[in-house]
Amino acid sequence: MAIGEVLPVLVGKGEKPQVWLQALPNPDKSEFVTIVEASISKHQAVKVFEDSGALNIHVGGTNVLSVRVTGEDSAEISLLDLRPLGINLHGNNSELKVGGSIFSKNSFAGGGAMIGFEK
Repeated sequence: MAIGEVLPVLVGKGEKPQVWLQALPNPDKSEFVTIVEASISKHQAVKVFEDSGALNIHVGGTNVLSVRVTGEDSAEISLLDLRPLGINLHGNNSELKVGGSIFSKNSFAGGGAMIGFEK
C-alpha cells in the first residue's frame, strides 16, 4: 500500500521478515513517523517480538502485524491492523478491508503497490 509517495508497511526478505512500519499520528498533517525500522522498534509504545515462528508488532498492546516467512522469496501476513496507526486498513489471511472496500482471495507478487492513495 502506498499513500502518496509513502509506503507505511514494507516487508522485506530475510531469515526472519524485515519490517518497516510508519504511523500517521496526525492525519490532518499527512506526516508519517517511522515506528519500526528493519524489525526494530523505534518508539517506546511499540513492541516487536517473535512468537511461534511469526514476527509480531504490538502498538500500545494491540497486535497490528503478524508475519511469517513461508519460503525463500515469500511471506504470509496473517494479521494486519493499521487503524491504531491512523490508517483505515485491517485484515487477516482471508481478507483485507481498506476503507469501504474488501479484498479477498487475491495474491500479489513483485514490486510496487497493490493499493494506492493520494495524500
